[in-house]
Amino acid sequence: MAAAADFFAEDEDGEWRYVRSWESKDASGAALRHFKASEVRFGRGWRLGEITFRVFFKSDAKQPAKVTVRLKPPGTLAFRRTRFEKAIHALVARNGLEKDRDADLVVEAAE
Repeated sequence: MAAAADFFAEDEDGEWRYVRSWESKDASGAALRHFKASEVRFGRGWRLGEITFRVFFKSDAKQPAKVTVRLKPPGTLAFRRTRFEKAIHALVARNGLEKDRDADLVVEAAE
């Protein structure tokens, strides 16, 4: 599992600009917990830049099927969509990590 936090600061013109990132990797799945002991404080200029995790599915095979998922706010959810697509979307939505797009805004942008 891996996670990245991005730090943004407001400049003199009132524009937010990217300053730096803090990356955390942990094979045991505790990458987000590493931010607790760091300078990262979400909501004070820090934003979640990206999170990568593995989802394991029980299957008839000896080993469980695994899918690596990369979530990059505000709108990227990347994984091999050949298997378990519905289950992964349901998992992400159930954990509050998926936000439905406003259909009116999409139609307006397309026009």
